[in-house]
Amino acid sequence: MLKGLQFSIEAFAKMQNLRLLKVDYIHLTEDYRHILQDAFSLSREKHLFEMLRWLCWHGFPLKYLPAKFHLEKLVILDMQHSDIKQVWKGTKLLMNLKVLNLSHCRFLTSTPDFRGLSNLERLVLEGCTNLVEVHQSIGHLGKIVYLNLKDCKSLWNLPSSISKLKSLENFIISGCSKVEKLPDGLGNMDCLKELLADGTAIKQLPSSIRLLKNLRTLSLCGYKGSSKSWVPFFWSLVSPRKIPDSITQLVASFSGLCSLKRLLLQDCSLSEGAIPSDIGTLCSLEELDLSYNNFCSLPPSISSLSRLQTFKLSNCTKLQSLPKLPVTLKRLYAESCTSMETLPNLECASSLQLLELAHNNFSSLPTNLRYFSQLDSLELSNCTRLQSLPELPANIKGLRADGCTSLERIENLSNSKYLKSLMLDYCEKLTEIVGLEGLVSVPSIHLDKCNNLANAFKINLFQRMAEDSERGLFDTFLPGSEIPEWFHYRRAGSSISFKVPPQENLKIEGLILCAVYAANEELADTRDGPSASVSNRTKALEWNYQPISNSASVTRQDHMWISNIPHVVFGNQLESGDRVDVSIVVKKIFQVKECGIHLVYESIEKAEISNSRSMFWEMERPVPWSPWIN
Repeated sequence: MLKGLQFSIEAFAKMQNLRLLKVDYIHLTEDYRHILQDAFSLSREKHLFEMLRWLCWHGFPLKYLPAKFHLEKLVILDMQHSDIKQVWKGTKLLMNLKVLNLSHCRFLTSTPDFRGLSNLERLVLEGCTNLVEVHQSIGHLGKIVYLNLKDCKSLWNLPSSISKLKSLENFIISGCSKVEKLPDGLGNMDCLKELLADGTAIKQLPSSIRLLKNLRTLSLCGYKGSSKSWVPFFWSLVSPRKIPDSITQLVASFSGLCSLKRLLLQDCSLSEGAIPSDIGTLCSLEELDLSYNNFCSLPPSISSLSRLQTFKLSNCTKLQSLPKLPVTLKRLYAESCTSMETLPNLECASSLQLLELAHNNFSSLPTNLRYFSQLDSLELSNCTRLQSLPELPANIKGLRADGCTSLERIENLSNSKYLKSLMLDYCEKLTEIVGLEGLVSVPSIHLDKCNNLANAFKINLFQRMAEDSERGLFDTFLPGSEIPEWFHYRRAGSSISFKVPPQENLKIEGLILCAVYAANEELADTRDGPSASVSNRTKALEWNYQPISNSASVTRQDHMWISNIPHVVFGNQLESGDRVDVSIVVKKIFQVKECGIHLVYESIEKAEISNSRSMFWEMERPVPWSPWIN
């Protein structure tokens, strides 16, 4: 609270042309509230604020907007998070007002009369948790394009006059958990593009919804009614038959919604038969979210969704199979569909880029997966019955199969030249990856708890490290308790210091960092794995290195982090004679047992070629004229 605050209207006496007034969160004692009221009254007498166009007063401290305050020329009235209980009494003729923002006004119980606001375009009432009534005059807002009633948790009913808002484009009632019905004339909103009604108690949509030819987004996620059943949902659209006892009808037909691009029906308890058979008529649909529902199958017409790019079916635990998928599909999310024991060939979904299948029960994948030339991300985490992986597409960039405890074999990865991340932690039965020897250049590899595979991989990895100095940036996490003997510098603990030795005519091309660490207790995975801090004391330079994928398995078992950091990362910050400190940085749950650094120099052959080129250019360069040359 500001003590001794003097609010003098005289301070504005010379501001006759004031257009914008922004006064946020001034807290007043009761005495100063009266002073503020008097000041607004005096402003009327002195003709102040007559030219005001934008009033922004967040946290307005009064319960009522002073009746004598000039509002006639206002274009924007922004009073978010205010104590206001009533905006104004009766009808206010505010022909210039285009934006009225009363969001998060917790004492507001009813909206003002809108009949004098014929040019209003945006009305924001989000978070008015005690609002119980929207004035019937809202139907007079002939130019409104945006109406936001999100999280008005005390609102029970919407006035029928809302259906008269023919210019409305965005209608948001998400979080209005007591609202059970939309106006019957909803289809009259010719311009409506977005209807967001997540977390409401709406059981039935008006039949006129099929007239919304401009509707692009329809979201009804998370039904909050007293029952989890959607039996009466959209029932006015269904043919007048007896409502089935155990089948939820979503809508009889989707025909008419020709502009719909996003249909979001997550967590609606939709049962078998709830989705209409003609869903394929949604010719503009690009995203379909049916996650967390209870149906067992899907309509075959889904294959006719000629523009569908994203399809979400996560946690549809009763879903037993997938229909034929559209050729345009790019992203399929079907994790935790635990009743789906086999995966179809997906031959039509040849445009897939992302395939999310984690936490499922199938034991194999389609053998034709390698023909999905655009697939770059495959997620199979915790598919505990999966025994093998077929050959993957050549363009795959990320493979995550951690927790696949039955996985024994991965087919040829030698052609996966774009692979950047391979996560196979806790695949304890994995004994073979065909093409393993070609994975040393993959930027991020995780093999924690893959003890059989890791031993072979380490031998191959270290051999390639010792022989090849032209690798790119990569990080590998795998079981291990000892840093290789061929490392130039090794030391117990989390830090090491060294002096870069002289190497005549050889440049440093990179450095290999290795750390052995373990957790102090058995916990879950963490996103905060090890990183490195490098300090060049000679040059007074410091830089930090964060692994490409910085997650780590938190167990008592010794783990090894190996990182190849090429010259391009640190430039000329490491040169002969420099004194350097390297520290491994970890969270308190970890203990670093040993760390090591190996400097990688260019090969002698490469240096000789470089020197030969330099000599060649020197020989070809014209000798400059000099008066001292005869």
